[in-house]
Amino acid sequence: RWYDEAVRYAENLPEQLDEADVINYSDELVNILLANETVISIEDCRKIILSLYKKSGDIYSKNKMNLAEKYKFIWKEYFPEVINIYDDEFLTKFKKLYSKTFGDNKEYSDRSIAGILTRIGILCGRGEYKIKPKTLISDELLIEICDYIDSSEKEIFITNTIFNLFEDKLRSEGINNKYYMQGVLHASLPNKYFFKRDYVSKSKEATSLYAEITKFVCQSDSPVTKAQ
Repeated sequence: RWYDEAVRYAENLPEQLDEADVINYSDELVNILLANETVISIEDCRKIILSLYKKSGDIYSKNKMNLAEKYKFIWKEYFPEVINIYDDEFLTKFKKLYSKTFGDNKEYSDRSIAGILTRIGILCGRGEYKIKPKTLISDELLIEICDYIDSSEKEIFITNTIFNLFEDKLRSEGINNKYYMQGVLHASLPNKYFFKRDYVSKSKEATSLYAEITKFVCQSDSPVTKAQ
């Protein structure tokens, strides 16, 4: 019975552990079993825990981690703040930490690393990313923004315009700038709209703001100001 209890404990541990985690969890398991009048050494508890893991560099993983999962571990462990994934200093530090942690000395290009980080992260500023949160945006607000876009006669929308229209509601959900909003919309609706740096389009053909601006000027009954 004590062994089954130990295995159940190990099964509920995180997917990845470092050496310090293994020591702490082994010690905790010793105390749990001791409370049930079972005396087991910390080394035996360690063996039970690690029977469910494989080692990759300095990290123990329940499953074999792919490259994206390894990158995500480094990102979460060492870069809690927003990062610029194209910054040379960041990329140099990231590669050193990755190599040290996983014992992988392959030469991964900056471009390939940035490409993976953009997939597991989300745009939240000008060139800035953070790890994609579990909840990007509420269903209610996402539906409201989609209704606005879908019901409009326009085919293309300046990102800043959408953000300004829904700014209060977006900020209440932690989405505090147009880049982050665009990143959230793109991640939530990857196949519904077409996204470029400064605009969102309903149509693949509507890829230039020039036509929209020209149309607006031509339909105006008076001179058009820059602000308009």
